Amino acid sequence: MMLNKEILEIVVKELEKFDTNHEIDLFVMDITKTTFEDLMLDSLDTLEFAMRLEEIMKIELEISEFPQDATISEFLDYLCTLKN
Repeated sequence: MMLNKEILEIVVKELEKFDTNHEIDLFVMDITKTTFEDLMLDSLDTLEFAMRLEEIMKIELEISEFPQDATISEFLDYLCTLKN
């Protein structure tokens, strides 16, 4: 069972590998307000990010059904549901 904090660390570590919106500091972002749209990931980056998470966490994501206006916190809840 993975804790929300562990999942957040994985998500932030993987997001750092992309050229996200430089105005957002991934270490201090407000996960209840920051959305994936705010990060400015293009569709290819989003797909690659999802594939990395699937591999690391041994889960299957339905990223196409996840809205771009979802917050990081909502995404973490989604990941927790899949992982636990």
